[in-house]
Amino acid sequence: MKASLKVALGVAIVLVITVVTLVSVLDVQWNSGGVKVIAANESGIKAWGEYISTSYDKNTDSIGSIVLVGNVNDNPKLRSLWNLTDLPASYSFSPHVILVRNVTFVTGTASNIYLTANELGIEFHPARLATFIAVFLALVIVFTVAMEDSSTRAFYVIIAFLIGVWSLNTSPSFTKPALKLFYSLLIKSSSLGLSPGWISLENMFYAHVVLMLLTVTMIFYTAPRRFRELGFVISGLLMAVPMVRDQISTISPLSLAFFIFATTIAMVSNFTFPENRRKSILQTVTLSIFTSVSILLQPLTAILPIAFVLTFPRRKRNILYLSMTAVGVVTGFVLGHAEWHAIWSALREESVEVSWNSALLQLALPLTLASYLLLKGRVIMRSKGITPFTTILTLVLGFASMLNPAIIPYFFLSLMIMVMRLMIGVEERGTKTLSPL
Repeated sequence: MKASLKVALGVAIVLVITVVTLVSVLDVQWNSGGVKVIAANESGIKAWGEYISTSYDKNTDSIGSIVLVGNVNDNPKLRSLWNLTDLPASYSFSPHVILVRNVTFVTGTASNIYLTANELGIEFHPARLATFIAVFLALVIVFTVAMEDSSTRAFYVIIAFLIGVWSLNTSPSFTKPALKLFYSLLIKSSSLGLSPGWISLENMFYAHVVLMLLTVTMIFYTAPRRFRELGFVISGLLMAVPMVRDQISTISPLSLAFFIFATTIAMVSNFTFPENRRKSILQTVTLSIFTSVSILLQPLTAILPIAFVLTFPRRKRNILYLSMTAVGVVTGFVLGHAEWHAIWSALREESVEVSWNSALLQLALPLTLASYLLLKGRVIMRSKGITPFTTILTLVLGFASMLNPAIIPYFFLSLMIMVMRLMIGVEERGTKTLSPL
């Protein structure tokens, strides 16, 4: 490890520890309190009531001093005060947040009460926000120092700054599948008698922002070492496409799946599989693990190992890679069948609306550029490696995205990396410089 990176790690650790110590010493608010919550005894509604009691303060505009959670059938107190709303009793079985005379009605059944989350919104707590900012800055410091040159570092700081500004100025939006997974975790925690203090939508939002930063970091590493700053171009082009930006920035299970996919491509781009047997096996095992998780999260990414074997020919390593990937997928499915089924159900429920006229317009420039580079440079015809690897991914995922719009971010990422690699290849052919693609 480079000395500068060791220093950066030290600074990052000290920063986080200092902030956590300060907020503890100053007794800064970690959780809310003061809200009197009366919830039904049903496990799901009870868990939702516990979450509200630890996540919201009675002084906020959207929450009264008394919160009644449930419906007219399972919450007697809510039933006795329901006449304040002047609404029919059947209305209480749908997810709503109603504030009347300092009394908040959080209505719904055990199967839909979690859908009130977006209406409740998120209350940010000073201690958690300070800790998040410290962790975010610590990660930016470490990753910036880890970049190879000053220009790459400057571009990385810019994109990290944009993510940070976005996170502090956005109104978090959660998809239904994300809320459903959060709700199931809340119920499980409540059944174990654990406090829901750290299981909150606020922390889920912070985790999502960190995941966005890590995803962008991995995108930088999909570029060649000597052209790492092109990661800024790829990230910028991705975020400039509305349908991709909406999917990545919205808090959803798709975000984690996309991060794993981007990390897998970054590994393929940087792993050298050296002659050193131990290092080669370690890299193969690591790549297999991430490939397996990517396939489990999004089965359509099963093209990853196929494209790798076709474009990185080395028999023994590929046999090990394919075997371990297959074992990882089967083992993960068998051991976590219920969990993976829940995740797949959540991913299937993601409603991604796509205007194909708009999609084709947004695709016109990169597709035209890719076609021109392929015809002019013919890089794909003469080489093995990451360029043909991403070309195969682009072709397959392009067709897959027509059937499943949730694949569009994967397709765009593969397309942008392919275009960038082809540009480098054509430029280097023109200057008579050889470089692995």
